[in-house]
Amino acid sequence: MDYFEIEGKNQLFGDITVSGAKNAVLPLMAASILNDKPLTISNVPKLSDSITMGNLIEEMGGKVSFDHSNITINPKNLNTPYAPKDFSQTILRFDDSLAI
Repeated sequence: MDYFEIEGKNQLFGDITVSGAKNAVLPLMAASILNDKPLTISNVPKLSDSITMGNLIEEMGGKVSFDHSNITINPKNLNTPYAPKDFSQTILRFDDSLAI
């Protein structure tokens, strides 16, 4: 684990807000469709990938709302069991070096 070691006479104090990570949010958004109740994810960075993932879930029948740094996903009426190609290609990028 990394840490900061501070030498000196002045004491540090205060609060900081750690920004959310896109790489954590996208899997949480995908997992939210496994539930039948609304799920709110907080501290979400407003990036094109999280917006695209929200649009993808809505295209599949879910309801997604963005409120500041929170995303609420209601998958109750999800009715399409697949991701339309045009949406999924904007998030999932295929790396030819991984092809078998």
